[in-house]
Amino acid sequence: MKADTIGYRILDDPNAVQILEINLEPQRTLLADAAALLYVDEEVAIEVKTDIEIAQAQNTWGDDPRASDEDDDDETPPVFEEEQEKPLVEKLWFAVKNLFKPEGQEAPEGLPEDVWANDAPAFEPEEKPQPRLHLTHFVNQSEYIRTVAFSSPSFGKIVPINVDELSNASLVFQQGAFLCAAKGAWFEPYKATQLNLASGLRLDFALEELQGGGMVFLHAGGKVVEKKLQEDAIQVNIFSIVAFETSLSLDLYNLQRLSSLYGRGETALVTLTGSGRLWLQTTNIQQLAQSVAPWMAKSDQEEQGFEQDSFGLPADQDISLDDDQLSDEELFRRLNL
Repeated sequence: MKADTIGYRILDDPNAVQILEINLEPQRTLLADAAALLYVDEEVAIEVKTDIEIAQAQNTWGDDPRASDEDDDDETPPVFEEEQEKPLVEKLWFAVKNLFKPEGQEAPEGLPEDVWANDAPAFEPEEKPQPRLHLTHFVNQSEYIRTVAFSSPSFGKIVPINVDELSNASLVFQQGAFLCAAKGAWFEPYKATQLNLASGLRLDFALEELQGGGMVFLHAGGKVVEKKLQEDAIQVNIFSIVAFETSLSLDLYNLQRLSSLYGRGETALVTLTGSGRLWLQTTNIQQLAQSVAPWMAKSDQEEQGFEQDSFGLPADQDISLDDDQLSDEELFRRLNL
């Protein structure tokens, strides 16, 4: 399905977060993350659908080109036609014989053994899959253009990208950067790109792949740096990635971990190779949380009445860095690292 075309404008204020206004034409639909919603005009219907509901309704997030207009539900298999012709008494008698059939008796000719057997395994209902995504649909049900507005979750930039202009009409973006997109777009977990960094602190990193064409709007922290590679390679901070074209190859197996100056944080470098564009952000929430975490721990100790020296250590506690009896985890915990 071809994605809807949408008009937009970005309201930029150097002292505030950016605002994205989408001009939604009549009978057009917008897909968005409700967490970023600022306001919506009247006569715009709002409905939240999970990825499972969308897949069950039309197999993809857009119209399924493989869907057929032919309805085969009217055709009844010959087996059921023959069964319908039997009298009701004969059907009941067959059910009673099947219920009280002695063990070891052979099944009648033409009837499968698994149908006749009494020792069939008990029916176990399958666990219902849990939805992964909750997409909010905004549908303009009026005859006029209506506005739906979104705001950035933090200080940074809104990045508009036309997926139709990208290689393979697809885009990979970091989870959490999505704001909204035109109807006809859908995304799913990017293969082999879910990563957990476990070195002192546990950090999660995941990528999504968007397909379907049309405009998509992402959020980047701080400034946005756009790079274009031409049969080249580049190493970037993994948490600085906002998005990149699928024509670029991301290598997560040779990830390089770097420790910060005082060992309180960690940076991971990944390599992107090939030809295509990528978008980077100068501020990312993951490393911002790393830098703030030690000071938050010190504030908690001060509220609890602990006196600390100039290094942030309890004044009445002697901690030696050469104490072999302390494990690394305990040492880092006491140092609030």
